Amino acid sequence: MWVACALLAGFVFICSWLPKPQLAAQIPMPHLLARWVDAPANQNLRTAVPFALLGFVSSYLLWMRSAPVLLWITGWLTMIALAGAAEIGQCFIPSRCCDLADVGWAAAGAATGLFLIPLAALTWRFTKEFRTES
Repeated sequence: MWVACALLAGFVFICSWLPKPQLAAQIPMPHLLARWVDAPANQNLRTAVPFALLGFVSSYLLWMRSAPVLLWITGWLTMIALAGAAEIGQCFIPSRCCDLADVGWAAAGAATGLFLIPLAALTWRFTKEFRTES
């Protein structure tokens, strides 16, 4: 699972540091996905997607280890730092521009991914207790 986290982090850097912001022209992908990724309305939102996946994988690892809340917060802040580093790197690529809104979208995506496992566990526990009381 740690390998998945490293691969997702690498994917973030690769996509952020491509010479052009149009990802579909540089990364092979299905046509529908290419249209969504490169739509002007999704330019910031598309940043949240890999961070939601990274948050989900991290959440699973943290949940399985019964990690304290401080580690969850540290993981989230680390993902924000990753997004910040990716954005700073764009300052050195002539056809790309650093956008702080992308860091915000990454933070939102990471938080969403991090909350999925605990939310599912709490929902399962609640429904299990509800079924046993009936």
